[in-house]
Amino acid sequence: MTNATRELESLVTFLLGTEQYALPTDAVKSIIPITDVTYVPGAPEGVYGVINLRGDIIPVMGLYEDDGQSKSVTKTETLALVVELPDETSETSQIALLVDQVSHITEMDLDALEDTGDLLMSQRRSGAVEGVLTTDAGPVLLLSPQRLIPGEEGTG
Repeated sequence: MTNATRELESLVTFLLGTEQYALPTDAVKSIIPITDVTYVPGAPEGVYGVINLRGDIIPVMGLYEDDGQSKSVTKTETLALVVELPDETSETSQIALLVDQVSHITEMDLDALEDTGDLLMSQRRSGAVEGVLTTDAGPVLLLSPQRLIPGEEGTG
């Protein structure tokens, strides 16, 4: 062990089903209830529709596996994290990421981040997972805001 000061990252943790995930707090702009999602025909896989948030049209996305048949948000009290996605330019865009429950805001040591290896190979959004953190409450999958939207290389 070294006495060097460890840098802790502030993270928002949330549940999707029974799995615990986290995003950096600086990427999460707000936590909102989702009540009225407008379906968009032909939307990419994982996009449930759009919402109007303070005059901005924001896509509503999920991390669940989806068979492409049901593109509706059926829960009456669905929550979403409004996540800011930086790009190569100075522009930023936002998405509303559907979650089941927001757990808490915590600080974690990212030096303890472990590679997920083949653990997530079957999950559609496994490319967004940076790694796993082991906590007293169980594993937490750390997501990268920049990788929440799959790249074009996976299509075709």
